[in-house]
Amino acid sequence: MITASPSNELVRRGIIAGGEPVVLRCDSNGMPNPTAAWFYNGDLIYGTMNGATVNSAQVTISSPRTANTGVYQCFVSNGVSASIADIQRTFIVEVTEPG
Repeated sequence: MITASPSNELVRRGIIAGGEPVVLRCDSNGMPNPTAAWFYNGDLIYGTMNGATVNSAQVTISSPRTANTGVYQCFVSNGVSASIADIQRTFIVEVTEPG
């Protein structure tokens, strides 16, 4: 059972100035401990890809650029919970160039 879902707010939208760091968080806890999988525009992302670093509960974009614009999704699972509404968060990110 997951006792803290990523958020009650399923979709977050944001416009980010290029070059300003951003962190997308997907915190949760439960028994057994849940793990998160991150997707960018429908593709699984892991490690460091396209300037974004994935670390289980978060994605960090140190120096966002327009190539980072898109839909980021976090899916949390612990092998017990079955409700997708409790274990998903979507971020719609638009990066604008400074100046």
